[in-house]
Parts: sequence; C-alpha cells; structure tokens
Amino acid sequence: VTLSTAMTIDTAGNVGIGTDDTYSRKFAVEGTGDLMLLRSTNSGAGGAQLDLMHDSSSAADNDSIGIINFTTDDRQYASIKGVAHSHSSGHGLLQFGVRQNTSTYNHTAMTIDENGNVGIGHTSPAHRLHIEGDTNNLARVRVTNTASGQASLDLDNSEGYFRTYTDAGEYRIYDQTDGVHRMV
Repeated sequence: VTLSTAMTIDTAGNVGIGTDDTYSRKFAVEGTGDLMLLRSTNSGAGGAQLDLMHDSSSAADNDSIGIINFTTDDRQYASIKGVAHSHSSGHGLLQFGVRQNTSTYNHTAMTIDENGNVGIGHTSPAHRLHIEGDTNNLARVRVTNTASGQASLDLDNSEGYFRTYTDAGEYRIYDQTDGVHRMV
C-alpha cells in the first residue's frame, strides 16, 4: 500500500488539502474538477451560507469587506467585492471588477449601491441605471432584436406609458396609454 499526503497543516496553521503548498493562505484546496461543496440540510427557508467577514474594530468608509477573485496563476480576470460604503450608517456597495486588457484591471466596472442603483462605469450611481463612459461606444445603451420585429424601450409612470422603438426601418414613439403613435 502506497500512502500519500491528503492534507497538510504547516507551522503557521495554514491548511492545504490536495497540496502541501498553502500559497500563504489559511486554507488552500487543490485538485481537478469540482473542488468544494457547501451543503445545507436546513429544512427551512435558509440555504447554505458562506460568510466573508472582515473582523475589524476600526472599519472605515470604503473598506473592502470581502472579495471573491477569479484568477489564473499569473493574472486576475474578475472580482466581486463587498464594500463598507458608509461604515457609520451601515451602507454597503457591491462592486464587480473585470480585466480590460493584459495591463489594465478595472476594479469597479459595475457598482450596485445601498439603494439598488446600478452604475456601469460609474461608482456612485444616482439613478436605477447610471451608465458613464468616455467615448460614444462606452456611453451607449443598445437594444437588439436578432429576429424580425421591434427593438424597443418602454417608459412607464403613473401619468403614461410610452414605447420608443424601431420597426420596418422606421423610428417610432407609441403612446401605450392613449393607443396612438406620437411620432412615426
């Protein structure tokens, strides 16, 4: 019988499963395929939970509280980060980061703030959807229908419901409330 090491605990208390190199982390798992499963047997509404906790008595505004990084051996490609936006008021942010090219990493490609506002290219969204870019292409919203028919944007409030759309090569504005075209 040949024995091999399945788990290592080094002198710093770092644990390696499937590896004897913990990569200077408290817990490292190495293997092929699916590596980890968190399974809850709670019969209630709660499911499996993974907490990323920043245990700090001096947490400050805009501190990173927890980060999930998506990396290879030599490069980070994406991340999801929880941020203490305003520590005193308890407001948080969720930020998504992505690699733009081999030398540029955008840590805040998209932000969701404490009000549910989404910022794309903007870290402090003032509206439900706030898009900011420094070129025409980056500051554009595109709606595409790959089949035949309309590509539309609907605008609805308590005073009326309008649809702006393209159809048969024409741009139109339709008043859904009154059932008439306002511009063809």
